[in-house]
Amino acid sequence: MRVRVLNGHEYDAIITTDHPASTYGLPVLIVNGEPMGAPEVTQAGFVIINATTDEWRALAAGGYALSGCA
Repeated sequence: MRVRVLNGHEYDAIITTDHPASTYGLPVLIVNGEPMGAPEVTQAGFVIINATTDEWRALAAGGYALSGCA
């Protein structure tokens, strides 16, 4: 998936449960190699540039309330 922050920078990101930051089976978003929790992602103003349906579902399961952009 690809994400963008408010300052316009874009990053590759993955949503996974295969990371030590993932707890209780909840997925965590890894951006530029760093795990980010839902509050951090919201505060940074992340938007999704592109993601698969499965990635959108995993984001929702992890509590990430993100929007997409064109």
